Amino acid sequence: MCSRADWTRPELLKRIARSETDPKITRVIGYTAGTNMQVCAYLTTRYGGMRNYGKIFGMIASLMALAGGLGPLLAFIHDR
Repeated sequence: MCSRADWTRPELLKRIARSETDPKITRVIGYTAGTNMQVCAYLTTRYGGMRNYGKIFGMIASLMALAGGLGPLLAFIHDR
């Protein structure tokens, strides 16, 4: 049985990098990220209406971009 000390970050990254499922996981994440924006656009037109589409979808896209930019920064600060 492995102790917690055996699972250091570099060792864990090496094990993940050798995984055969890595390309599959990357594709799934890419598809879900792309689909997310399409679903947001559809739901915005469906429930928000075309009159408010620009405001609502612009806010959604802005918040997603902000979260995408701040996420790695906050994770870096948290991991320190």
